[in-house]
Amino acid sequence: MTDPALPAPPALATQLSRFLDSDLSADECSVLLERMRSDPEARDQLTVLQLVRDAVAGVRALDDGFTLRILQRIERGDRPRGL
Repeated sequence: MTDPALPAPPALATQLSRFLDSDLSADECSVLLERMRSDPEARDQLTVLQLVRDAVAGVRALDDGFTLRILQRIERGDRPRGL
């Protein structure tokens, strides 16, 4: 059973975008942060969204291979260890 306070998957991208824009109320932000504590996919989506925003803005990511490893894990559908 899902928690009705959590945004549905299509709404998640919107919530994450609004989070990055600092456009959520304190209550909305609390709900989203709670979701990200327990939802690795939400955390991954936030990471990818931030990387895309940075790329569009011309911000260069550190080239230590971290970003590539994260994107490869997402593509493979890997789960973090211990979850």
